[in-house]
Formats: sequence, C-alpha cells, structure tokens
Amino acid sequence: MTVADLRKEFEENPTIMKQIMYYNSNLRGTRSYWHARGKELLAMVEQLGLPTLFFTLSAADLHWPDLFHFLAPGEDPKTMTSTRRRKLVEENPSKVDEFFTLRGQTFIEKVLKKKFEVEDLWFRIEYQHRGSPHIHGVLWLKDAPNVDDLAQCSDEEILKVLSYFDRYISTTHPDINCPASPVHPCQKKLSEVLDIKRDLAELLNRVQRHTKCSEAYCLRINKKTKKKECRFKFPRELLEYSQIVITPDNDVELLTARNDQYLNKFNDYIIQTWRANIDVSPVLSKRALVNYLAKYITKSETI
Repeated sequence: MTVADLRKEFEENPTIMKQIMYYNSNLRGTRSYWHARGKELLAMVEQLGLPTLFFTLSAADLHWPDLFHFLAPGEDPKTMTSTRRRKLVEENPSKVDEFFTLRGQTFIEKVLKKKFEVEDLWFRIEYQHRGSPHIHGVLWLKDAPNVDDLAQCSDEEILKVLSYFDRYISTTHPDINCPASPVHPCQKKLSEVLDIKRDLAELLNRVQRHTKCSEAYCLRINKKTKKKECRFKFPRELLEYSQIVITPDNDVELLTARNDQYLNKFNDYIIQTWRANIDVSPVLSKRALVNYLAKYITKSETI
C-alpha cells in the first residue's frame, strides 16, 4: 500500500483510525497498550479505593548469582569478573528479561502477598536506558487506613496514619558508617547472611543512597529559583519523627523520620529479600496516583 492509497483509505473510511488504535491497544509495549492498562488500574481504584503503597523493584542484573547460574551454568558466579558478568548480560538480553520477569512474579506472589497481606495489586515491567528492567506497581493492603482526606483529619487520626506507614516505610539508616563489604551485598543470597543488621546497612549504602547528582540524571533548573536542583530533592532534611505535610501545591506528602540526608525510602524486609534497589511510598491522594499513571504506566517501551 502506497502513501496515496493510505490517504485515500482515511478519506473514505474515517473510522479506520479508531480501528487501528483499538488493535494497537492489544500490542504489548505500545503506548496504546499501556494506556489501556492504565484505564484498568483506574477501574480497580473505583472498585477498591486508593491503593496503599507504590512500589518499585529494580534489577541487580550485574550481581544476582542465580542469574549467572542461568546464563552460564558451568561457571561459578563467585569467581566471575565484572567484565565477564557484564558481557553475559549484554549477550543474553532475552534470557535476562526472562529471568527478571520470573523472579519478579515469584517475589510478588511468594513474598509480597504473603508478608504484607496484599488484598490486590497492579504492576508493570518498564525498561530504562541500557535495557535494565524495573517493576512498578501498587498494592492494596488489608486494614490500611483511609487517606482520602488527610487535610481534614484530626491529630489523633494523623498519628494513626503515621504509625501505620512507619511499619512499612523507613529512611532511618541502621549504620551509615558501616564499612563496605568486599563482596557486593547484591551478590549474596539471604541464606548466606550471618548478620542481618550489617547486611541491611551494606545494602542501603550500596543501592539506596543518592550521593551523586549530575545533569544527565537528576539536576534540573528550578523554574522559581533558576538554580540547578536535584529532582529527587536530595539532600533532604533530617527528621526525628515522621510527619504528614500539605505542600504549597496543595498535595499531601509523608516525610518519614530520617537520619540520613541521602537515603531513599525503603522497607527492610523487601530490600533484604529482593536484594537490589527498591522504592516504597504511600499513596496519599488521587492526585499522587494520577501523577504515577502519567509517569510510569502509560510510557511505551523503548527497546
């Protein structure tokens, strides 16, 4: 079919574009596909109410020992050089994707659902930059507090909400000065860990601290101040206690108790069982959920 034929078809059949968009929404990875999945999530919100938590699971695809058992069965991951691991990942993208997908699905089913009494969930896998996968999703937890209108809640109700989320989200580092392990903590299995507290500190220092800012990654010009600032708002203010605040944009934000200006939010159980970078954040408003939809869910895949 030539361009002229296509133009003629559009002129004679105006509904053809809707038909194309309909079929395109079934092609996994396209913008139309993820737009349709976003509508499914909104339908879940209408039925179930706001989710409780946003979560992200990143890949430690240069470190997980089980991945390298899968990619190179005859080799010992403990003796592999970083160059060898990187080469295996680059030469086997489909296998890495298969491993991550299965690992993520199994983790959600066997760990998240059971540990956190998940009543329902939604997630997608996103690919970034060099093709490294991430899982982005939301969880509805049993007995979660109602956060539909926190601005109108009493102090007592706010304290209950804070107490609830403090069980799941932390920015309190157990040992900021913990010396680095000679073995990357993501290369260890949880079954090999002898000191849980030290292991948590090592993981946080390696994969959860935002210590380097760059223009290529996070530095952006603040439209109000005209200065370069980290888009993730690091370094952050230290806090003795968690707080819920109303931002100048009239949004609701949870500021967790913090003893480390550069630490990303984490859940100790999730990071120590998943063994890679994670994020866990509360869903405190429909506005936050809509922003999440726009940022992650409707993005088409780039690889």
